[in-house]
Amino acid sequence: MTSLQRGCCCTNSQATRPDPCLWRCHLLFVHDWVDATIILVIVLGSALLGFTQEYRASAAVAELRKRLALTVRVRRDGAVQTVVSSRIVPGDVIELSAGNLVLPMA
Repeated sequence: MTSLQRGCCCTNSQATRPDPCLWRCHLLFVHDWVDATIILVIVLGSALLGFTQEYRASAAVAELRKRLALTVRVRRDGAVQTVVSSRIVPGDVIELSAGNLVLPMA
C-alpha cells in the first residue's frame, strides 16, 4: 500500500531527494483554497449584484408611486372637477364610469 492510498503524506527515507508525496499534498491543499476563493468571490459578487438591482427596483417603484396621483372626477358646487383623491371632502359626488378603479377609503 502506498502512502497516497493510506491517505497521509509519507515520510522520506532518502534525505537527498524531496518527497513527491509532500508536494502532491501541498498542491492539493493550495488548489482547494484557490477553488474556495473563486467560489466565494462569485457568491459575494452575485449577492452584491442582487442587492443593487433590488435597491434600484424599489427606488423606481417609489418614484412611480410619487408620480402617480390618483385623480377623481367629482361634482362639487354644481360643477364637475378633477381632483386628487386625497382632497375629497364629505358632500362631493363622485362620478364613476366604466373602467374606473374604486379603492376603499381608510
